[in-house]
Amino acid sequence: MNPDLMLKVNLMSRNFSQLKEHFFWEGSIVKQFVAMTNAIKEKEVLPERLKEIIAFIKKETSWTSYFRGN
Repeated sequence: MNPDLMLKVNLMSRNFSQLKEHFFWEGSIVKQFVAMTNAIKEKEVLPERLKEIIAFIKKETSWTSYFRGN
């Protein structure tokens, strides 16, 4: 397998494991998408940063907003 592709696959796997550990109530497809998009950008997932972003969105939107997620 292409070494660059292998690195991205391994990063996606690590990212997904991190998300699975910290966001067990979220849907699997959402976690896979976040893991994949971060792996494509060659970035590690930062669960605490994601939690801050989610809290900010919930604070700034009404309870009927589609952006709240849950």
